[in-house]
Amino acid sequence: AITKKLVEMQGGTIKIKSRQGEGTVFSLTIPYLCVKAEAIARSSEVSLDVAKALLKNCSVLLAEDNQFNQIVAIDTLEQEIEGIKIDLAENGKAALEMVKSNQYQIVLMDVQMPEMNGYEATIAIRNLPEPKNKIYIIAMTASALKEEVQRCYDAGMNEYVAKPFNKEELLLKMARVN
Repeated sequence: AITKKLVEMQGGTIKIKSRQGEGTVFSLTIPYLCVKAEAIARSSEVSLDVAKALLKNCSVLLAEDNQFNQIVAIDTLEQEIEGIKIDLAENGKAALEMVKSNQYQIVLMDVQMPEMNGYEATIAIRNLPEPKNKIYIIAMTASALKEEVQRCYDAGMNEYVAKPFNKEELLLKMARVN
C-alpha cells in the first residue's frame, strides 16, 4: 500500500502478479524525464517544461537593487520553478560576499547597482578560486544595446536577458546551467 501510494504520487503505475506456490512479482513504472545536460546546453530547442524540470530545487542569487524588480523576479521564479531557493543581494558587493559564503547554481545579476555594479561584481566573482568562479551568471538589464550586451559577456557573464524580462527566455537561459 505504501509503495503503491509513492508510485502514484509520482504519476506511475504498479502491477502485481501472484500465483499461489510460485510467488509474487511487483512491476512499477514511473515516468521520469531523462535529458542529458550537454544536449540542453547546446540546444536552443529546449521546451519550457524541460527547462522547469531541470531547474527544480535550484539555488539562485538575485542581485537586484530595485524593489519592484525584486518582487517581479522572485514571484515569477517561485511560480514557475518547483522548490527554487532564492537569496537576495541589493548590490554587487553583497552579491560577491554571498557567492563567497554560499552555494548557488545561478546568479541573476543586475548590471546597474550601487556600491559595486554587476560588471565589477562579475569580474570579482570570476577572480575567486574554483569552483566559485565557475558559477553561471545571467545579466539582467534594461539596456538592449549591442555594446551593453557585449560588455556583459566581456565581464564574464554567461547569458544576457533584457528587462522587463520574458519569462520563457529567462527560464530557458537558466536551464543551460546544467
